[in-house]
Amino acid sequence: MFGVMIVMLSGVLIGYILRNIRAIPALVSKINIYIIFLLLFVMGLSVGSNPQVIQGLGTLGLLGIAISVVSIAGSVFLSWIVYRHLFKKEDDQRS
Repeated sequence: MFGVMIVMLSGVLIGYILRNIRAIPALVSKINIYIIFLLLFVMGLSVGSNPQVIQGLGTLGLLGIAISVVSIAGSVFLSWIVYRHLFKKEDDQRS
């Protein structure tokens, strides 16, 4: 954990030093995309090499779908409630 904090703080320090160079944000954005792809690939390798995960893939898949559906439904429902209570009154006054 201490190593992760050192790497992060060194990145912040280098970013602070190089903040005035215009090409840095575009370069960092491109590098981030490739690093995320690499991370996803390595995570896929780790999941694919675990026999317990592969054996339980059907159950895990159904559980994942169920959790996704319930999460999306809950988010939509709470967003609707927030919209109705915070923004609906403003819309009615404009009409």
